[in-house]
Amino acid sequence: MLRDVYYNLLSSNQIRDFFSNFNELSYSKKILILENLLKEFSSDVINRALNSYECNYFRVHRVDLRIIDKVLKGLCRIEKEKITC
Repeated sequence: MLRDVYYNLLSSNQIRDFFSNFNELSYSKKILILENLLKEFSSDVINRALNSYECNYFRVHRVDLRIIDKVLKGLCRIEKEKITC
C-alpha cells in the first residue's frame, strides 16, 4: 500500500510527518513531493523547510496545495543557504 511506502519513506529519512495535515493530498503525491525534495536536499533541510512552511503558511491559512511542492522546494533552498553561510 502507498500509505506504508509513505511512512517508510518518512521513517527511513527521519522526516517529520507534516503531510498528515493534508487529507486532500494523495499518498502518491506526498511520496512524489518527498522523493523530489530528497534528490536535492538533506533530511535536515527538508525538516527545517517543513517547519518554516508550517509557521508561514499552514498556521496563517495560506496553504495552496496546487503549488505546495514548489513552495517547499523554495523553502528548502532558503534553509540550505542558511546552513551553508
